[in-house]
Amino acid sequence: MEEQDRLNLNKRKFDVVVANPPYSVEAFRNYLNVGKTHFELFESLTERSKEIEVLFIERTKQVLADGGLAGLILPSSILSNTGLYSKAREILLKHFEIKGITELGSKTFVATGTTTVILFLKRRNGDFLKDREYIASDLFSHTKYAINIRYINAEHFLKMFTEHRGFAYDDYERFLIVEINGTLAKTAMFKEYQHAFENSNAVKKLKTKNYFKNYTSEEKDKELSKHFYEYCKGIEKEKFLYFMLCLGDGHKNPDTINNYYKHQQIVVVKTGKDIEEQKEYLGYEFVGRKGQEGIKIYNYGGKMFDETNYENPGMANHYIRQAVEGNEIHLVSPSQENNIGVYRVVDLINFDRIGFEKQINLTAGKKYKIESKWGLVKLGNCLSDIIGSKEKIEQNEIEITGKIPVVSQESNKLISGYTNKNIEPITDLPLIIFGDHTCNFKYIDFKFVRGADGVVLLKPKNDFIPKYLYYFLKTLKIEDAHKYSRHYKHLRENSIPLPPKDIQQKIINEIEKIEKFEKSAQEKSKLLNEQIGQIFSNKSQNAVIKKLDEICVMKAGKFVSSDDILSKNETNLFPCYGGNGLRGYTKTFTHNGKYPLVGRQGALCGNVHKVEGIFHATEHAIVVTARPNINVDWLFHLLKSLNLNQYAKGVAQPGLSVKNIYQISVNVLPLDEQKKIVAIIDKKEKEIEKLKLALSTVEAEKDDVLKKYL
Repeated sequence: MEEQDRLNLNKRKFDVVVANPPYSVEAFRNYLNVGKTHFELFESLTERSKEIEVLFIERTKQVLADGGLAGLILPSSILSNTGLYSKAREILLKHFEIKGITELGSKTFVATGTTTVILFLKRRNGDFLKDREYIASDLFSHTKYAINIRYINAEHFLKMFTEHRGFAYDDYERFLIVEINGTLAKTAMFKEYQHAFENSNAVKKLKTKNYFKNYTSEEKDKELSKHFYEYCKGIEKEKFLYFMLCLGDGHKNPDTINNYYKHQQIVVVKTGKDIEEQKEYLGYEFVGRKGQEGIKIYNYGGKMFDETNYENPGMANHYIRQAVEGNEIHLVSPSQENNIGVYRVVDLINFDRIGFEKQINLTAGKKYKIESKWGLVKLGNCLSDIIGSKEKIEQNEIEITGKIPVVSQESNKLISGYTNKNIEPITDLPLIIFGDHTCNFKYIDFKFVRGADGVVLLKPKNDFIPKYLYYFLKTLKIEDAHKYSRHYKHLRENSIPLPPKDIQQKIINEIEKIEKFEKSAQEKSKLLNEQIGQIFSNKSQNAVIKKLDEICVMKAGKFVSSDDILSKNETNLFPCYGGNGLRGYTKTFTHNGKYPLVGRQGALCGNVHKVEGIFHATEHAIVVTARPNINVDWLFHLLKSLNLNQYAKGVAQPGLSVKNIYQISVNVLPLDEQKKIVAIIDKKEKEIEKLKLALSTVEAEKDDVLKKYL
């Protein structure tokens, strides 16, 4: 970061820059010997700023020659966070073509669990940015800077931009010259602008000015319209500039002039979400077990690269290489299609937000869009303030019983508990609760207080029937819903169809009918499961009390190294079962036949699975062999009914002892009665499966109702 003679910042001379800068260095500004004379971003730093990595981005811009390549390893927050990170993205988009991004999971590096990305960049020449700034200025501010730039058709850029934004070209052209006409004003984007403008501090301040107060109503409207027009043009001008920066470069060469109107292509590589997927993709993992610390390589290069063949289409580096070389990519190998996406850069940037922060999403089209014959309203604009209490209580204050229900953001139950505190409940009902972390929706029509963490209250304006809005919100695909972060900022950006209230009510009626069936099917399924459970509670005259060791033999399976358990099945491999079910596949097997397996260790010990065929049981599974005159299927159901987890010993690592389990007394029926019971249970389980199948289509049926009316 410091000044070096060899860097010679007046001459951008390096062809390649590779950097893995430190992240999150608190108060680093105080220790730099260079400052505002060397970095544009320096003035944006505070005394406590930690984002040292952004200066490495600016430094790369300074030292890399035109056409030079860079590979930077950065925290993934560089793509989405605001503030200083937004300014860093502006440098990236202005001065580089972003050829590829590889998203690395939390297990890529040993020292940190931070999710990181590798940016593959190509340095632009200075004219590319300058010429596009001139074009934006001429179109939006009516300057004459670009009058001599004859190799670019500015009108072509504008047509591409309006098409991407969904605006009519003639309406937008008029907007640039004179006004926002009625058609443009009715679009969702300009309605958003209007709402934000009216609630801005600048407008509130304007209305306090004496000269404004002295205006007639007509003069006030004229003044506000003038300010609103300039407000919209300022935002749209910036969006247009960055749209142009997402297009290609023809290098002022007549033979490649059409590249100016082609979208930049970008390759996005993802190494996977879960640990096993990352391990397979990377080809290694870091081991932290005592005495075995370090990197363990399973497959050198994994799916990332092939050292012997850089053009191997089964490897990620092939696609990054093609992108860097400017070759269009039309197909991705089936072995990589779940990990690699090829997109247009412009589709990874959301141009529909008022606060245009240039965030780069790693999946195009994440934002849920719906085609509707009705008008669309941004969720943020269709909500009203809650009247009265908005009380909330801490998690540790929630009780099992009480006078007031407590509703939190957890997804597994509507009511989290109760409170007896002397507080006023929320009564502005009905309303919708959104879990800011869980992305869970709840429809609430009873008095309650909310849990303190991440519970967002949504009260629609009178144009919406609350239950219709609830049903529609449940269909939305919320950006980055799988991540633990605040999601309401993404939710409120979604557009909601606003049909007439009679249509809203029809939607509610049809979905309620589906939900009535759903509730009935769930209750029937629950009843059938309870009936199965009661079978072993009912005593028979023919039953004989025996200990478990008299009707079966229990023995733990055999150890197999985790290194020898593969995540995918291949030829000559056998299923491998541990204490909680299927672990993967291995070359060895321990059993052939039908057996109940009982989990031996861990919090879930005592769970029972039935396995049939050739398989390997690990030492964490107890394999149960039926003795003579004992039906294996009956034995399986008997073991399930015993709730074996209650016999576990130990706190930190609960476990079951075969010796102890053997002493459990059970009612044993004659073999023919065992078979009859199995037949009864099989019949009930088939009914349960039918109900599950019917329930599996319920959400799709609800979506179909919305599609029919919207």
